[in-house]
Amino acid sequence: MTAFFTNSAAAWAIDQGYEVQWEVNLPTATRRGRTGRLDVQLRHRSGTGRPISIEVDRGTKAWSLDKLVQAAELGHLAL
Repeated sequence: MTAFFTNSAAAWAIDQGYEVQWEVNLPTATRRGRTGRLDVQLRHRSGTGRPISIEVDRGTKAWSLDKLVQAAELGHLAL
């Protein structure tokens, strides 16, 4: 299911003019000495707008939420 959602989001984003990056390291996210990785990050080819950070996971995983909070603190739109 994760692959389905991430691939669907990536296909939509490319059609909308975004560049897609997979498994993007967050500079601030650490857990037990690990760097957090977001599933997908989108940046518009025009260079305008904020990056969009996407994490696809169960809603009950605190680590996933922590990564999205940190992405938002960096100024990203976090989904």
